Amino acid sequence: MTKKLFITFLMVSWLAVGSMGVSAQAMTEVQPVVAPAPLLPLISSTDTSTIAEVDLQPGTKSPHVRKIQETLKAMGYLPADLETTEYLGPKTKDAIMNFQRAQGISPTGFFGQATRAALRKNFRGSGEVIDRNVDIVCMKTEVEKRENALLSAYDTHAGKLKIARETRKTDFLAAWSIQDPKARHTALKTAWEKYRQSVKTAANEWNISRKTTWTQFAQQAKSCKATAAETQDLEKVEVAE
Repeated sequence: MTKKLFITFLMVSWLAVGSMGVSAQAMTEVQPVVAPAPLLPLISSTDTSTIAEVDLQPGTKSPHVRKIQETLKAMGYLPADLETTEYLGPKTKDAIMNFQRAQGISPTGFFGQATRAALRKNFRGSGEVIDRNVDIVCMKTEVEKRENALLSAYDTHAGKLKIARETRKTDFLAAWSIQDPKARHTALKTAWEKYRQSVKTAANEWNISRKTTWTQFAQQAKSCKATAAETQDLEKVEVAE
């Protein structure tokens, strides 16, 4: 090997080692832990920026009505469990009139420029509204009851899964004690089917318990004067479970 080729080889080797060192450092770098932002005050994610500049009369049917209903629900002027529609009916009209009275606007039920401006003024930042009417102590009690019920239901679910696995283990060992290949194959197949059915049953029971608990919580939260800010946004987390 010539001196020039030898020097070139050393340079390439040095670059490769340096690159590997940088990659290793990047892989082992510890990411800083960021503390989660506090949840209080409780807020709704309703965004009034999507409310169109359209005047709406009572009795009107329009896709814009749905967003108005969502906003009024978030503010407590409509029931949290009310299904939104495109119809500005009596309930929505009454909610608009109550909001207008609270804002010093003539309570006509007509959703015009003044009402839109007042609605947006009551929201802050990117469309988040503070729920000032909720009973914090009451909600804390209901949330604790909900979480305890979910923990209990999950413990039951986990226990059934453990039993299913233990039973599968016993069935597998019994199957592999069978000398006849055909009988052994049948026993193993039966063991798997039995296990899958046990897991499926446990999952169905867990889902029923979970949904029942959340339904009960939503009903009890109403007695705490909780609006959509709690029951439909911040506290609607069962989808993530």
